[in-house]
Amino acid sequence: MARRGGGRRRRRNWAPKGPKEDKLEFQAVVDEALPNTMFRVTAENGLKILATISGRMRRFYIRILPGD
Repeated sequence: MARRGGGRRRRRNWAPKGPKEDKLEFQAVVDEALPNTMFRVTAENGLKILATISGRMRRFYIRILPGD
């Protein structure tokens, strides 16, 4: 009996990507925890920022509370 179509897929050449150039890093204090892992923070220079956490912090369920 003949096999049905499909099942064969092409493999893509996968290579790890380097660090992103457009990311910004700040030292800040969390003012307010918002839904969907978003935070209202105040940076050292007084700038108020809407921030999110990195993938590893999300993956390992690291808690971030106001004042951190």
